[in-house]
Amino acid sequence: MSDEPLGRVGFDALVTTRLHLHHALQLVTSFAQASVDAMEDDRHRNFDWDIGVRGFRSRPATADPELTTVFAVEEFELRLERADTVVARIPCRGQGPAELRSTLATELERALGRSVSLVAPEFDLPDRPGDPDQPFDPDPVALAELAGWFTHGELALSRIHQAFEGVCDDIRVWPHHFDLGTLLHTDAGTIGLGLSPGDEGIPHPYWYVRGYPKDAPREGELPELPHGAWKFEGWTGAILEAPEIVSATDARAQGAMAAEFLDTVVATCVRLLG
Repeated sequence: MSDEPLGRVGFDALVTTRLHLHHALQLVTSFAQASVDAMEDDRHRNFDWDIGVRGFRSRPATADPELTTVFAVEEFELRLERADTVVARIPCRGQGPAELRSTLATELERALGRSVSLVAPEFDLPDRPGDPDQPFDPDPVALAELAGWFTHGELALSRIHQAFEGVCDDIRVWPHHFDLGTLLHTDAGTIGLGLSPGDEGIPHPYWYVRGYPKDAPREGELPELPHGAWKFEGWTGAILEAPEIVSATDARAQGAMAAEFLDTVVATCVRLLG
């Protein structure tokens, strides 16, 4: 459980900074497109949340398995690392995506000893404020807050993995949706759960859990939740939103709230699938 309380930044500032970070993070996606062999379900382009660095780490380059990229969130800096050694640092504040992609290509050519072509990913991203090619200028305090949310998510999902009596997918960040998530597998189906830092539907961070039973339950057929709420529009599951989490101002209480929510909804989904 993190000892870092969440909610030190207003949600409006968090949204703007989240959009800057989401776009800047596509540099890591470009690295994976060019350097990691394709995997089923596009998994080669997803990332780890590295708690020690407080950043997003790519899978290693296929041609050089010790070479990865990591985007350190609070420093707003892209790094090339070989094993535990930083071989290049690319500060991203004050530069635009095309300029940064060119710099990354140059550093990759040095590291790999061959020419590298980097392109932007093909999927659409939510618009960030201003021109999409303008330099990045995120709020430093909001960056630290977002790093706190991802750390909160990683710790909570790791605890679920340890307790779950079944197969669990790796905990990964998906570059298009920007959520930190995993799948739990039972004999009868799967349960998807994760933490989103916000999106076009819910602009602030939120937890989600979704089971996949053959016959989805209807409103009134599910137990009352200690925190969060059941969701029936679009998909059936449950969400716990940031305003409720940060209403508990102590970090331990925030972690306990998320844990109780996740435990209750996962157990309900296991029962429905069984």
